[in-house]
Amino acid sequence: MQRPERSQLGKLIPLCLALMFITLCCSEKAAPPVSGPTVALPALELEAFGALPAIKPAAITPALQEQAVALDRAVNYKQVMAFLKVRLTPGQQKFLTEHRFLLLPKGATKFKGKVDLGGEVFSCDEMLGLFDHLIGYEDPMQRRPENCRFVNPDVMLHAFHKYLENSLEYLEKTELAETLRRFLTNLQAKALEGKAAASGPLAEHYELIAAQLTVPLVIL
Repeated sequence: MQRPERSQLGKLIPLCLALMFITLCCSEKAAPPVSGPTVALPALELEAFGALPAIKPAAITPALQEQAVALDRAVNYKQVMAFLKVRLTPGQQKFLTEHRFLLLPKGATKFKGKVDLGGEVFSCDEMLGLFDHLIGYEDPMQRRPENCRFVNPDVMLHAFHKYLENSLEYLEKTELAETLRRFLTNLQAKALEGKAAASGPLAEHYELIAAQLTVPLVIL
């Protein structure tokens, strides 16, 4: 029966030989570049493979036609107006019927002089908070006739802007603040090391830099 020591040694010898062969192959010097006369290539001009066809504008005929909608057909029109405490003039009603969009100043509604940030627990933004009042409860069982969702470009853009602002504030309070704190701490330590190794006006200059770096560290 073969001894275990010789069996392991027999496995290691081929592996060592393979490693030595790879090392010798990698240590060989690369062949010198082939020398010869310099050849100058002519300038290349790019040309089209063929004549490009003329662009023809696509003729599109809109098939969607908006239906005329009167305010009296809105089932919750009276409830919404009562909730907002707004009474539209005949001209405003005509404009709303034609354009389906009407801007009213905040002072003309029940929210005149009020600032609401969307609730005591989840405060967000005054503009979004006012629209939340119109939305009502999320539970469909608790929604009332005056509850409606107004979705327009102004609200969407404002919501995206607020989301970006909140994300940047979160990064500033967490990752960016900690990174800046470490950077200023190391910079102040280097300034103190320079003060200890220097003398005269240079040491005073390093001491002034270290003192100035204390201000942002205290603020952070």
